[in-house]
Amino acid sequence: MRETPTYHPDPSVFHNAQVEPICRKYLNLRYQLMPYLYSAVHECTQTGMPVIRALWLHYPGDATAVARGDEYLWGRDMFSRSGGGKRRHLAQGLSAKGHMARFLD
Repeated sequence: MRETPTYHPDPSVFHNAQVEPICRKYLNLRYQLMPYLYSAVHECTQTGMPVIRALWLHYPGDATAVARGDEYLWGRDMFSRSGGGKRRHLAQGLSAKGHMARFLD
């Protein structure tokens, strides 16, 4: 039987004044997103719709949305982009049409 390697972080990072605000920001975001994600997962169990969706699933008539391979939706209303960068023109265009509620970058 193989033993799983154990990672032991450097104890100096546990109470780092520069790291704590970053962790707090993302923990708060996690708790804000939980109700939405629970709803998206519930929809998945009821209808089979995936939680993370390619843009073409909801916007098949939008050639720009269909061409994007690095932008996607969590549920129907949350837009995200994989990888780095701040390309938001597609998200802003869809939002102007009343499609998107929130952006994640």
